[in-house]
Amino acid sequence: MTEQPQQVNPDEPPNFNIESDADVEPLVTQLKVFLEKHDMNCSVKLRPKKMRGATSTVDGDGIKTGEVNIPSDFTITGRDNNGKEVKHGGDAVKVKIVDPQGNEVTCEVVDKDDGTYEVKYTPLVPGIHKVEVQVNDEQVENTPIDVYVYDEIPDALNCTADGEGLKTAETKTPAPFKITARNRINEPLKKGGLVFDVKVTGPTTPADVQVIDNNDGTYDVNYTAKEVGDHHIDVLVKLPEDRPKEEAQQDDKKTDDQQSQNENLKRIKEMPVDVKVELNKNSADPTKSYAEGPGVNGGANSRDPAEFTIHPIKSNGEPCDPAENTNFDVCVTDPDDNEIEAKVTKNEDGTYHAEYQPTKPGEYQVEVMLRNPDVPTNFDHIKDSPFTCKILQDPSTACLLNSYAYGPGVDGKIGIDKIPVFRIQAVTLSGVKCTKGGDEFKVEVKNPEGEVQTPKVNDKKNGTYDVKYKAKKPGFYEVKITLKDPEHPEEFKDIKGSVYRPEILNGVEPKNCIVEGQGITEPNDEDDNIFTIQAMDFDNKKVEHGDTPFQVTIDQISIITDEKKDGEKEKEDTDDEKDNEEEVNDEDDGADEMFAMLQDTVNPSNENEDQKTIEGTPEQSKQEESQQEETKEEQPKQDEKAQEESKEPEIEGKKIRQRKQGNLPCTVVDKENGTYDVHYKAEAGKIRVKITLNNDKVAKSPYYLEVEEDADADESGVENFCFVVEAKNRRGQIQKDGKAKFTVDLDGPEGKLEEQKIKIKHLGEGKYFISYTLPAVKGDYNVNCKLNRRHIANSPFKQSVN
Repeated sequence: MTEQPQQVNPDEPPNFNIESDADVEPLVTQLKVFLEKHDMNCSVKLRPKKMRGATSTVDGDGIKTGEVNIPSDFTITGRDNNGKEVKHGGDAVKVKIVDPQGNEVTCEVVDKDDGTYEVKYTPLVPGIHKVEVQVNDEQVENTPIDVYVYDEIPDALNCTADGEGLKTAETKTPAPFKITARNRINEPLKKGGLVFDVKVTGPTTPADVQVIDNNDGTYDVNYTAKEVGDHHIDVLVKLPEDRPKEEAQQDDKKTDDQQSQNENLKRIKEMPVDVKVELNKNSADPTKSYAEGPGVNGGANSRDPAEFTIHPIKSNGEPCDPAENTNFDVCVTDPDDNEIEAKVTKNEDGTYHAEYQPTKPGEYQVEVMLRNPDVPTNFDHIKDSPFTCKILQDPSTACLLNSYAYGPGVDGKIGIDKIPVFRIQAVTLSGVKCTKGGDEFKVEVKNPEGEVQTPKVNDKKNGTYDVKYKAKKPGFYEVKITLKDPEHPEEFKDIKGSVYRPEILNGVEPKNCIVEGQGITEPNDEDDNIFTIQAMDFDNKKVEHGDTPFQVTIDQISIITDEKKDGEKEKEDTDDEKDNEEEVNDEDDGADEMFAMLQDTVNPSNENEDQKTIEGTPEQSKQEESQQEETKEEQPKQDEKAQEESKEPEIEGKKIRQRKQGNLPCTVVDKENGTYDVHYKAEAGKIRVKITLNNDKVAKSPYYLEVEEDADADESGVENFCFVVEAKNRRGQIQKDGKAKFTVDLDGPEGKLEEQKIKIKHLGEGKYFISYTLPAVKGDYNVNCKLNRRHIANSPFKQSVN
């Protein structure tokens, strides 16, 4: 508040009764006015009152807190002994500031000539400073004062960053910039120790960052970007937690953009910044790098590995240094969208060799990527990737346009009594006959009435495929032969010549044939039973030519014997067995013979071209041919052996080869007039006669017959003779173990008897019962009984037939 001018009465004489330390100014003023009123010439001089320490005060930021290297100040306000502010200068004011190390801090005291004194000082060290103030040799009240001086404190808004790394950068190369720490008066700090949080974030991953404290208030930063693209750089400084409250409050007033999530981390000046990182000049540029070769450009086949070369090229168009490693990655998918493994290896010249194994012909997708080794999830396609690569078919596999079929099953002109067989010859794209299997053919056959059958295709593993189908009705058939299209594996397309339209002629119809004769109606156990098969055609007319391969199988079902083994049961044929009779094996229908007669007269390529082999060696081909010849020769040898073992009596006439015999061998004779005689012999009992043609039952086959037992001229003769022999050892003791080896043979008027029945049976206790018969031929007979090849006593015995 401004002091009001003192009211002075000029007529009132001044009172000079002045007490000690009284305020004389009012008195002097009164005296002066009084003297002037009464024209009294008097000079009055008033000496100002001195500042007093007890009443003077000190105030200002400089006695509250300080900061190293930042000027600080405070004000001394002079007051007299009455506590009134003095309005003059000139008093003796002394200020002493001592730092924590005991050193006196230089300070400046400025007399403002208005009763106030401004004190300025700059602390150089942190810690508590003592501020002592004296006026006119009197200690100012409440001094000395302890002032806490903070160490250098960065001011985020004044800290700066500068350098090339804030403008441009490239991958794999450190990008530098420098941080300069500054205080709140924008003066650089002179020592280190601060913490700067530097983040450099790329499009997908952060860069590696290194911050180096130079211990002079500056900090060198180097970051190495791992990927190309815009990078976001942000720098924050960590402020001391014990900074002055006033400064912390000032920070709170800053905008949110200047604050970080951590209240002690503050963004520095002009941050954040964005920098575009370019590709390292020595690295491969995906937009310049390229691949070439049949594995990407086409021309490879599905048999051999598909290969190509990758060229790593720098941004300036020059090849990369061979020492530079480039992380190329190859992904291949086949026409079915299945991924195929690919291998990539580095060549000595710095290029890369890549290969994959195609699984089938068709279009393959080949992706060649340059993968970031530091960020494996990041990659870029090289030039022209992904590639659409057309893989050709295996040159050793069948070609649609060249493969063909031959044989009566596609050429026709055979009857329904023959198996319509044909052979598919696989031929390569270059016109060479295939020598290995594995191609996928399909066959569909439609008969004259539109009924469809899909016969099995038998892969012979040598480039040929055998097919047979059923033709029960005469007429024109449609034979469609298709091959999986190498270009479109999901499709099957016709081979050369398909659809074939063979004509199947009328022929022997198994169901219409007639079976008759003694061997069917009245079989007996004589040497030979005979029945006749009359071949009939589809129209139920007699066939008057031969060569129909009827197959007859005769089995003895039940044999009547005098003696049966213990526990053995007689096999009986039941109606269930008839109903559930096994079907004839489809492999035994005679088709193999027809396949063996097939001849391929087609030469699909140039002369001698069929001698070429796509797969395997000539030795292997010879070995396969040898095996085939052995197979052809093996069956006739087996048949000859079986016939020899059966000791079949020779029967005149053209024989029909029987692929399989029952336990009763038979002979089928082609009379070459449409009839066939079947000869067999059987013992008394039940037999089963199966007659088939191409696996189809003939007439009412199978036949179940009872073989009667007839009288036998060889067995007819004189009734049985018998005698008993007792076995003894050399000491005359009876040998009871039944191990004596007696033999008996007979001879008569016509010499030795070979086929007479002789029975020897051990009765126990060393006794043996011997029985025999003699033929109805008069004369004397000798009965030779031997033990261990020596005649027993009285042997030979004499016997006469009258």
